[in-house]
Amino acid sequence: MKRLTLAVLLCAGCGGLLPGGNDSGNDTDSGVSDAGNGNDGGTDGGFSCNADAGQPDLCAYGEYCAASVAKCRDVQVGTCSNFGSTHSTKSWNVTTSTGHILWDGVDEANDVQADCQTTQTPFTVTLKGYAFGSATFPNQKSNLPGFFYVNSTGTETDIPLNLLKQSNYIVSTDMKNATMTFTLCTPTVQTMITAGFYFTGGNPFCMTLNH
Repeated sequence: MKRLTLAVLLCAGCGGLLPGGNDSGNDTDSGVSDAGNGNDGGTDGGFSCNADAGQPDLCAYGEYCAASVAKCRDVQVGTCSNFGSTHSTKSWNVTTSTGHILWDGVDEANDVQADCQTTQTPFTVTLKGYAFGSATFPNQKSNLPGFFYVNSTGTETDIPLNLLKQSNYIVSTDMKNATMTFTLCTPTVQTMITAGFYFTGGNPFCMTLNH
């Protein structure tokens, strides 16, 4: 593949239930695959890169620069059951797609209970994404090009509209990278959920979140 030489936290409406937010917490299908570029070279090989330069640095679309080894690695292509067989992300392809990429996620140790009702369970997560080619991230989170949470029943929630606060949407100076932290609220006491996330035209990304 041609390589370029260029180099969600808080509920916006705190306390409201997420649409379809009745995840059972029993869904253990958090399966993932990778983009299948064939360029990551496995554990020891791969194209050299510099993660400090911003993602994906010299890596191809559908890859990211793994800081631990300074090598290109394929991004996750989530295969959790949150994304049904007819979901739009099933057509995501590194050779034809151009949507923003989700390349990393962190299950935050401190879930923000204050962003949910007292009877709800909070799951706070941080996602990192990059824009490729001439694409950039907007300054305002409300202008994000389709950014969604998909629960275990397949119900989708618009993250910028319902979950993400502007203060927790951090964009790099070159507008190519973004970090987004937000809290998912479930209506019952739970210890684990499987969550799916994606940008329109981008890769499906699955995470198991623990409380």
